[in-house]
Amino acid sequence: MKENYAYDIYELELIPEVLYGTTYRKSLTTLLPRFLKVMAKYHDADIRRYFKDAFGYEGSIGESADKLTGLFEDLGIDMYFNGEVSVEAVKEINISTCFHRMKLQVL
Repeated sequence: MKENYAYDIYELELIPEVLYGTTYRKSLTTLLPRFLKVMAKYHDADIRRYFKDAFGYEGSIGESADKLTGLFEDLGIDMYFNGEVSVEAVKEINISTCFHRMKLQVL
């Protein structure tokens, strides 16, 4: 069975919503470059193809993620959240992603 890792971003986007009270759109947009960077560790060819096909970005995953962040910032989106969050606060949020299934520690 093929892993549908691409859908995990929809679980992860709940984290900033809960911790910062942000909107769904801001949460999803700010997570996208970071999510792609992490997923590239497991799906490098897929993520590289996405960056090239969707945005014309070639080169390293890190450079492409940074360019995407810059693009969103140029469009007026604040790509960061202010404040500190504890690991415990994140663990209290009920999410089910490949990170949990693979028992990876993201933080």
